[in-house]
Formats: sequence, structure tokens, C-alpha cells
Amino acid sequence: MRDTGGSRCHNRANAMSQAKMFKDCSQVTGVVLSKMDSTAKGGMAISIQAELGLPVKYVGEGEKIEDLKRFDAYVEDIFRFLEISSS
Repeated sequence: MRDTGGSRCHNRANAMSQAKMFKDCSQVTGVVLSKMDSTAKGGMAISIQAELGLPVKYVGEGEKIEDLKRFDAYVEDIFRFLEISSS
């Protein structure tokens, strides 16, 4: 049986719905992407940022609190790596 992406679409809609409800009932100011090292679901954080105006603040690169890294520093590291790789 071929995966048509229906479950992924449902998961995206569910994540956005949960984010909207959480924002409506709290004073959330940003998103923490806690499992960046082991999941491809990180794209929802970008969608939540775009639709709800909540910036991605931290990225988790492991399972410990020490593995949280500021998102802007994470992006800088990616660009630095790409610059070195293209040299």
C-alpha cells in the first residue's frame, strides 16, 4: 500500500491546531524545537512561526537540557559549515 501523505497532513493540521490553542491560552513567546537530532518534524516549527508569529528560539541537538542551543546560533553554524564546504 502506498503512502499518500494523508497521515502526515493530519499530523501537520494537529500540530498547528495544538499550537494555536496553546498560544490562545498562554503567554507563549516562541517555539523550542526539542528533537532536532532525531526527527524530520522540525518543519512544523517554521510553519508555526509563519502562521502564528512565534519565533523559533531554541533547537535541541540531544536529550539533555545542555543540548539546547539558541536557534540563531544554530543557523549561523549551518551557514558557516556551508561556507567552509564550498571553499
